[in-house]
Amino acid sequence: KINGVELIEPLTYCRSNYWLNVVRIKKLNYTKLIELINFFDKNNIETRPLWYPNHKQIPFKKFQSFNITYTNKIINHCICLPSSPSLQFKDIDKIINLLVIFLRKL
Repeated sequence: KINGVELIEPLTYCRSNYWLNVVRIKKLNYTKLIELINFFDKNNIETRPLWYPNHKQIPFKKFQSFNITYTNKIINHCICLPSSPSLQFKDIDKIINLLVIFLRKL
């Protein structure tokens, strides 16, 4: 539990297979998100931003038939963390500790 950080949980009407761990970090904007990804990369941890929303991609813009607003609000606040059955507790601790270190600098 880190203040301002929340794990994206599945909605009540669906069941997740948890193949991807996404956290939302309220303090981030796009620039800080990229800095965080680079920080993890320098520490040999692969992370990535969320996929860019389909309705924002040029080939699909003309097909949007309804207004999507929530995605626009959270896209720059979310990061995909490592996810693997081979992750050990020491790996998870390292990820968490690095996240805390980065957030303290904000």
